[in-house]
Amino acid sequence: MPRYHGLVHRPLRLLKSLRRELTGTVYYLLTLPLLGRTRRIGKLHALALRLRRALMGHPPAMVEGLDTGFVIDPPLMRSYFETIACMEGDAFFAGRLKRETLRGEFDIEGLEHLETLKAAGNGVVMLSGHMGSLYTLCVALGARGYRLFPIAGSVTRGAGEPLARTWAKRINYRNTERLLPGEYVYVSSSGRIERKLLPLLRRGEWIFACLDLPPGASENTLDIPLFGQTARLPRTLIDRALAGGYRFVTAWATFRTDPASGQLRRHVEIEPPFEPGLSAGAVAMEYGARLERQIRARPAQWVGTAILPYYFPHLPATPLPGCCDST
Repeated sequence: MPRYHGLVHRPLRLLKSLRRELTGTVYYLLTLPLLGRTRRIGKLHALALRLRRALMGHPPAMVEGLDTGFVIDPPLMRSYFETIACMEGDAFFAGRLKRETLRGEFDIEGLEHLETLKAAGNGVVMLSGHMGSLYTLCVALGARGYRLFPIAGSVTRGAGEPLARTWAKRINYRNTERLLPGEYVYVSSSGRIERKLLPLLRRGEWIFACLDLPPGASENTLDIPLFGQTARLPRTLIDRALAGGYRFVTAWATFRTDPASGQLRRHVEIEPPFEPGLSAGAVAMEYGARLERQIRARPAQWVGTAILPYYFPHLPATPLPGCCDST
């Protein structure tokens, strides 16, 4: 039996890999470009949902001991995968946008908070999360005259990741950066940020960053309360920004459906700035509280909803296969 083990399992692994690559190509390079042109949730989203769910590779799980305020079940996960498809489709949505028509594509709430910070002349770090129409948030604010430099993950192919997803990342950065007054600052998978961040901070440029993904093993972190437990946030950007006298503010991008037309709208909510003079730990705590409030309000729009065990590896988790079977 051991003699034939490799002869049987190697072709099976190859077939599984080829199937995943094919699914990734259909999803990232064929379905998402079409999705970026639609303005309503419909049949195309149902197809994207099935493809994106298949690419996940593992079922979502509920982590024991969390006070989330929501339950991971088939209806929630259906909405989740629809949102992820809309989010990733924004790379192609941005590709057809023109500078002169940008303002009409976004609903923005709370611009007065940015005007206050701009008048004060401070450098600003805008914190957000991986949720909703994240990829076009800086594009929306750029159209209103705010030059932001987004910190984004570098384009590297992860283990088991379809090649088409790597191409889609490149397309996303290309399509959105052409509309930005600023430019991307890339961070490696280990958490190392490009050196050009330091000159930007010295000049007082506005930085945009999402700190809500589980940090790498080698990153410096801060502990914050999240859903009644302890989670970790990367702290490098917070420390450097505080050293430069920066102020902090939060902004959240979500998808919303217009009740009159039924069309999908991209909404940006800007919250009041953090109090000045906070320590790094206090900044992280305030960000964590605001992030949790947003997640509780719209759990289907947060990327982390399906990967909660990565945030709390010390807690037992129960996989829920049924959440990926129902459509």
